[in-house]
Amino acid sequence: MNFIATKDSKKLNNIKIVDEIIILELVKIAFKYDYKMKREKVRDFLFNSKYNNINVEEKESELNNYLSQLNNILIKNQNNEYNCILLNNDNDYLNQRLYISPNPENLYELIKVVVNYFIKEKLTVKIKYQQSTNIKYTDRIIIFINENAQDKTEQILTDIRNNYSNLFLGCERSKSWLYKTDIQDVYKTTEDIGQSNTEKLIDVIIEAKYSYDYLYKERENELLNEEKINYMKILIQSILLRKGLLLSINEDPIYINDINIKTIYDIKKEVMTSFNMDSNGYYEAKFYPSNEGRASYLDNFYSINKMTTLKGVEYKYLTKQGRQKEINKKLKLRMKR
Repeated sequence: MNFIATKDSKKLNNIKIVDEIIILELVKIAFKYDYKMKREKVRDFLFNSKYNNINVEEKESELNNYLSQLNNILIKNQNNEYNCILLNNDNDYLNQRLYISPNPENLYELIKVVVNYFIKEKLTVKIKYQQSTNIKYTDRIIIFINENAQDKTEQILTDIRNNYSNLFLGCERSKSWLYKTDIQDVYKTTEDIGQSNTEKLIDVIIEAKYSYDYLYKERENELLNEEKINYMKILIQSILLRKGLLLSINEDPIYINDINIKTIYDIKKEVMTSFNMDSNGYYEAKFYPSNEGRASYLDNFYSINKMTTLKGVEYKYLTKQGRQKEINKKLKLRMKR
């Protein structure tokens, strides 16, 4: 994997490689993105399934009837899209997630098997699975566990995979699941409790397109070539790193500098703006459409809290109170309009 240069170069040598096929899929989505596209459309690109128009309502109903007869489980509806099953609840901190996307025909039978295995082992776990009305997406099963139970959970899933291999026929992989596990058809990502991994990945795609247009803007309708694809690969991989979405070889999340940094591109003015809010205040850098501005953007790609280059840049720092005053002032002006 290639990245935009960082001063913390030692971490680059310790990154667990993301499958090339996944990176190329993210590159394709980034090139499809345009500035009028809604985030929901980007999500569709990430999770669209090859299975369409499959009616599994009867199988879902059978599962629900079965679950209703079990003791010591709690089932909640989430936005009429998913059901969440909480097993053996002892208030464990469930900070790891594993993903499976079976053929919809096998989904509800597989849920039944998974639930029975976890009940038998008395592990605290949350199992989130799709309702039949949401079956067109690939995020069909998400298993939330405590990191201390990871080895035991993976052993359980290995046993299930070996004993019920027929339920794994036709499995899919979401383009947002960056890493394989040692279990076939089971995937993992880095996790940030309280923040959606999907939303962060959508940000990666959009910000990669912003960065590409700012740094390497081409004439309209010009065909893609290998050089342009490689540019976008580097941007995708670098923003994954910037947002803490990559793992080390030891499978620990890798963080570099300002993990909260975001970017937005003004396509008319061709100005790229990076901004970040942390405990010390608000930082903002506007990079202008010049060689100096682009060089400064690359020099400060991972951090704007301590800018190393200010040529072609308009820089601003505000305390938290100062930033709040600025926001309130803008809101008042909008209300007057």
